[in-house]
Amino acid sequence: ADVSLRKLYPHQLDVSIRERQPYALWQDDAGSVWLVDTDGHSITDEIDPAFASLPLVVGAGAAPRASEFSTLLATQPAMAAHARAGVLVGGRRWTVVLDAGIELMLPETNPAAALATIAALDQQQALLSRAITAVDLRDPTHVVLRLDADASAARVALLKARAKAAKAKT
Repeated sequence: ADVSLRKLYPHQLDVSIRERQPYALWQDDAGSVWLVDTDGHSITDEIDPAFASLPLVVGAGAAPRASEFSTLLATQPAMAAHARAGVLVGGRRWTVVLDAGIELMLPETNPAAALATIAALDQQQALLSRAITAVDLRDPTHVVLRLDADASAARVALLKARAKAAKAKT
């Protein structure tokens, strides 16, 4: 991060080095993972397992915004405990990927409020324990859920059965 060099006469040099402090992991568009500092400067792409618990941010422009993602997660500690990665989409908004594989698509404006809404729904209705793959809050007036493949197939079968029963009544 910083280096200073002093000449001490007659035959000495004094070198002072301040290393960059690892803050997050960043996956670039090529799929390489880098250790970055709070400003998003790359430190190394040789990641020691000791850094595996650092937040992971993904995508172009995500490295310098890693602290923004960490601050967002800090607003909901229960949710942060299950966050696997933050994907910066289009340089504008975050999608939080949970350890269960569920994607939380947050809006560009006020993502903390959207994350609080998801946390409240999870606490009240166990939302994140259901058979879903995504929660979309990009439109602040709607919560949209994407079912996983099995739940989606079961829903289609249920709708067909209801339509068949309604047709049989008439």
